[in-house]
Amino acid sequence: GGVTIIEFDDGSAVCLRRTPALVSELVASSVATHLGIPIAQTRLVAPGSWEHKEIIKAETSCDFGETGGLVMAASHNPHVMIGVVDFVPGVRLDAAKQHFDEGPPSTQFFKQLGELQALDMLINNMDRLPLPLWRNPRGNFGNMMVPTESSGGKHVVGIDQQVFVIQDERGMQSYLAGVEQLVQQLFAGDVVSEEDESSKFRPRALQQSLKDCFQLRLGVSLDEASTTAALKGLREQILNIAGCYTSGSLRATTSAASDGVRHQVSKSNPHLLQSALKEAQSC
Repeated sequence: GGVTIIEFDDGSAVCLRRTPALVSELVASSVATHLGIPIAQTRLVAPGSWEHKEIIKAETSCDFGETGGLVMAASHNPHVMIGVVDFVPGVRLDAAKQHFDEGPPSTQFFKQLGELQALDMLINNMDRLPLPLWRNPRGNFGNMMVPTESSGGKHVVGIDQQVFVIQDERGMQSYLAGVEQLVQQLFAGDVVSEEDESSKFRPRALQQSLKDCFQLRLGVSLDEASTTAALKGLREQILNIAGCYTSGSLRATTSAASDGVRHQVSKSNPHLLQSALKEAQSC
């Protein structure tokens, strides 16, 4: 896991990522792009390709400081796929308190947070924003960037997302039941009693969990308009997902991502094809 950022003399930079879950990250990126959700895109560089060899060659001339040993150990492995990730100039959301001190972001910023929640719900990406589907009330604001260019209106870009496949059938059914409850409550409103187990899926509960998360992570108090905008983004993106699923375009997107992996890996390193396809198909 992790990303190696290499900065060039002209100020430009490239992000390189090595992880066993790279294929599921590529599928997640394809889905997010299809849904119109801003994320840092990932491009696969297959082992054995000329670009893969050039990257390894270039890394040997870089000074990685104290982490150099770990980076070089990874880069010298010619069988590991490399992801070239979009470089997003800016700050991670967990370090963006100054942005909030300068003035509250627009409602569009929080609407985008809600859209990211919908994406995460679809791909079971529990390591970003709080939802009652997961036991992660603190979230992980390090997986969102506030780009430098957005200092006026402020927007957010998702990073490090992947499809977390639930292999266990009972686990899958439990997760889908939770998604069903969340969607029902989200579109029906606050109609359950405090004692009901499904109360955690209420819109008010979702708003409060986001408030708690921002207070904990950034020491920032969100107002009603901000959390309402997040709910709006979540609702609208769920409807978008439903429409894409019904039309078949969502399945076509994941199939195209799998085909892309098959094409790149098979032409440059056929012996890795089976493991890459297995991961892609599970998504």
